[in-house]
Amino acid sequence: MKALVFSVVALLCAAGCTVNSTAAPTPTGPSTFSVSGTITLRSVSGWRTDYGVCYGLGGYSDIRQGAQVKVTDAAGKVVGLGDLGAGQQVGSLLEGCAFTFGVVGVPADGDIYGVEVTNRGIVQFKKADAGSLSLTLG
Repeated sequence: MKALVFSVVALLCAAGCTVNSTAAPTPTGPSTFSVSGTITLRSVSGWRTDYGVCYGLGGYSDIRQGAQVKVTDAAGKVVGLGDLGAGQQVGSLLEGCAFTFGVVGVPADGDIYGVEVTNRGIVQFKKADAGSLSLTLG
């Protein structure tokens, strides 16, 4: 049966058919980018370190590994979520406790965005600065 079908196709092509070998373009999704940076607790009484990992205390107790990081668009709509990494002491005890964060898959359809760690308020930034944000508390 396969030989018969092949013979018919070959016969038709000999009579002038053409085969289009160009593939259809692959559809692409919306363009996205990543937001990353650090937030550092500077208040000496606002953080503590145990076994090499630091975390917020008292009024800063919400600043710790796993705390939510939100990215918003210019209208204030949440467009990405991430979390804080483990806190690491920066320099001496007086210098602070720094947490890294990253949010992937943020829609790249604007120029101005906002980032908010827990409920600390939104800090606006330009998309061009999205890979090097540096926030400070205390």
